[in-house]
Amino acid sequence: MKKNKLILTTGLTLSLMISVYIMINKSHQATNAKIHNDNTSIYIDFVDDKLKHLVYEVNLRNLKDKVLLKKELKDYPTSAYSKKNKSVYFTEETKNKTQQLFGKKLQKKNFQLTRNFNYVDFLKLDDKQGILYMRVLLEKDDRDFHVAKIDLNKREIKVFNKEKNNDSVVWFDYNSNTQQLLVISKSIKEEEKNINLSNENDQPLKAPAYKGTIINVKDNQEKEVFLFHKFIDSASLSPEGKQILFSWKDSIDPEASSTISSFNIKTKEEKILIKDSKELINVHQPIYSKQQDGFYFIADLNKIITNKNTNTQTHPTAVKFFNLESNEIESVWSPKKGTVINIYF
Repeated sequence: MKKNKLILTTGLTLSLMISVYIMINKSHQATNAKIHNDNTSIYIDFVDDKLKHLVYEVNLRNLKDKVLLKKELKDYPTSAYSKKNKSVYFTEETKNKTQQLFGKKLQKKNFQLTRNFNYVDFLKLDDKQGILYMRVLLEKDDRDFHVAKIDLNKREIKVFNKEKNNDSVVWFDYNSNTQQLLVISKSIKEEEKNINLSNENDQPLKAPAYKGTIINVKDNQEKEVFLFHKFIDSASLSPEGKQILFSWKDSIDPEASSTISSFNIKTKEEKILIKDSKELINVHQPIYSKQQDGFYFIADLNKIITNKNTNTQTHPTAVKFFNLESNEIESVWSPKKGTVINIYF
């Protein structure tokens, strides 16, 4: 039987697929503080069983959590929290059906920060500089995402590499220590070519080239650091700017095995750190700890649970910590009746 043909999708379409992915589950709170010792908080974008987007702050000293924001889930849930301004930044659909950046001081009303983009997601904050970085789709018919930044005080906006229309940003990370952006992008033309070949020859889709680029935001100098033919979905730049973590798969199949690797920018050496196991699957979105002794990541627990309300089956999700010295994995936070979407500092 001929398989269904693949179609070219934008990052926007993939983001909208979150509603399919979030088939709500039941789990239990699980914490362990033996390994992860960051004297800070981690922030979590979370979707509960009533399709509410909640932003949690989890104190890594005592692993207690509190809710900073709760709102209706209308699209991909993303946020950034400013301790300095006590404000949560998030995206929201507007009356003209575009997705824009908003902010909200705790216990106060929302305020809109962007108006001219077609879509905004993936937020990273430089709290010291008062700069918020975001992934944006400029026009309605565009297929290429860019990274943009907004000065939260002056409300000035800059789009990086606005003239490039073939490289689409898949993911990015911002390192406030080195003031560098790590941008993961893919070639739209190569992806389209691979999709056509897959459809014509009835064969698995091959990954286009995924490029890793370091941008120094002070002088806009760029340096390409890697090029992989792997489906990369997230990445993290180490605090000193010398190492990269990235999560990837060999296939777009949702059941395909996932991997988290490290990459040495100087030596170009890749090292596999975590793969799917009997306990954990869909390992993704690694972020370096502040002390760089390990990293946090999101994973699905390798078991099936049933939601009695919807009669659907899914995997519970959890935030884990991987110690780079001992190679041990510890539990940090497991949601109740919901799904972890993003984690950040």
